[in-house]
Amino acid sequence: MDHTRKLGTPTGIASILGLMLIASSLLTITQGININAPIFFIGLLLSYVLMMCQATSFAELSSFIPTEGAVYDYVTAGMGRFWGVTATLAAYVIVTCFASSAEVAAAGLFAQANFPFLNFIPVDQSWIIGWFIVVVCMLINIRGIELFAVVEIAMSYFKYAVLVILGLMGLFIAPKVDLTGFWSGFSLMDDWSSIISMIGFTLFLFVGAEYVTPLAPEMKNPNRDIPRSLFTGMTMSLIGMLIFGAGIVRQVPNVIIDEASQTTVLDTPEASLIFGEAVLGDIGKWGFILLIFIATVALINLLIASIPRILSGMAKDKMLPSIFAREHPKYKTPYIGIIFIGLIPMVGTFLIGTDIDGVFVLILAAICSWIFFYLLVNISVIRLRTRRPDLHRPFKAPLYPIPQLLAIIGLMITFFYLTPPFLNASQIYIPFFIMLAICAAYSIIWLKRQREDLWKPIEPEELLNQQS
Repeated sequence: MDHTRKLGTPTGIASILGLMLIASSLLTITQGININAPIFFIGLLLSYVLMMCQATSFAELSSFIPTEGAVYDYVTAGMGRFWGVTATLAAYVIVTCFASSAEVAAAGLFAQANFPFLNFIPVDQSWIIGWFIVVVCMLINIRGIELFAVVEIAMSYFKYAVLVILGLMGLFIAPKVDLTGFWSGFSLMDDWSSIISMIGFTLFLFVGAEYVTPLAPEMKNPNRDIPRSLFTGMTMSLIGMLIFGAGIVRQVPNVIIDEASQTTVLDTPEASLIFGEAVLGDIGKWGFILLIFIATVALINLLIASIPRILSGMAKDKMLPSIFAREHPKYKTPYIGIIFIGLIPMVGTFLIGTDIDGVFVLILAAICSWIFFYLLVNISVIRLRTRRPDLHRPFKAPLYPIPQLLAIIGLMITFFYLTPPFLNASQIYIPFFIMLAICAAYSIIWLKRQREDLWKPIEPEELLNQQS
């Protein structure tokens, strides 16, 4: 690993913006407003608070375990290798299989539909565009972390600027929607159960901030840069979401576009483009077209940068085949892991074709794995505070253990309210437990083969020695 440490807080913030403000985030915002705008905004703010609590756990753990294994190392140090391997594979490799495949497929379909110079590609072959995006991101990341940083910063800050500028314009120009009675009928006492349900809907607008933690070995001052990136990136994301959401409320009439299904504008991806056009005509519409496309590319670029480093850290701990720890002889990047993580959405996109909704249930099941992993991270913070109070923690979670307990409660609420009305809970939870069982089986078999203790926590000093 190249220890020149050339990255800083701007790259960390860009990584978080690259993950959070994506096309599916904008659709979630408009759908939430369509359900109930006041309740959505309250749920959004509460989700932000809960995920900021979660961020304190990642900030504390990364401050004294600044390794490329990152999230795997955090759980392994707190709870042992079985939980570290099982949770990391379930929450990151499995999530990548489904979520990244859907995002790459969506990027291909979106580009084919909105960029005239790509119209020569048939819709059923739009996966070709997705493949091209993935290959470019793979080459960028193999070339080195500095090139990744330049590209990620350019894309993430550009899309954020477009979102905020057009959103602010939507706030200041005359509204196209009658806002009389916006809060009418809303009662905090009567609607508290709906707000709790909305937390389950909005919490995942903020998940994934921890993807910045595997970059810690490359950062000039990870003890400073990781916490700043986490808290600033999530706060900037909240501001962008609030501005965009408020602009949508003012500028996009929620008319029915399909009488048969009663589908409204805000329930569709087109709502963002309609908002851009309402604010600034064709320029605004094209601004959102570029924003959505660039957002997807930035997400793929980040996944291909972060997850291979987690796999490399696991391989150095002998929990994955050693090939994942292999580095490029010139650029010192985990190129095998980069190729592996890049191939996953390429194969997935080809299999999905144009049926992106076909993996929706599996994505929700994978999100359950993410919740499971976050719970273990908070437990690891608590266990390490108890078992190793002697460790020097450059960043300590403020008001400990309140943030950890609040995050645990919020995640459990999200888990039980995750099922949307049009699905049965068993459609999500059964695939989740199957995926978890597969990952657990791998952990047991591999650990037994390596003659390693399944449950014994690994001291942070040992994990740090493996990094060097």
